Amino acid sequence: MLGHMLGRRVGQRVMPTLARSGPIIQKRTMVLGGGAPTSFRQDSLLVACTVAALTYFVPQDLVFLTFAYMHIKSKHGLYGGKKSCNAEKAFQEWKSKRGLTNVAMTGSGNTRHATYTNRG
Repeated sequence: MLGHMLGRRVGQRVMPTLARSGPIIQKRTMVLGGGAPTSFRQDSLLVACTVAALTYFVPQDLVFLTFAYMHIKSKHGLYGGKKSCNAEKAFQEWKSKRGLTNVAMTGSGNTRHATYTNRG
């Protein structure tokens, strides 16, 4: 009890002295010299996984996006070629370029077949 009373008396004498000298402000930050926060370190697992993912996926993404861009900007699609609305007319042009007479086209819609008939 005596120690408690003595401590209170000493505290009463010290506190007014500190109050007159100004407030003591202690700024607490989680930094190590240089100002970098200690919660995000450059040798952490998060950084290693991010670097590995970027190294692995970025080249694949660039290849895909390059071909997608080429396909969108191309007038005739990815592999080029000439689109024809009339399949019969396009087939007749194809036959005349090659000098074929005994070739027939069968099928309808998007599925057509050229058959060669060997009838002398």
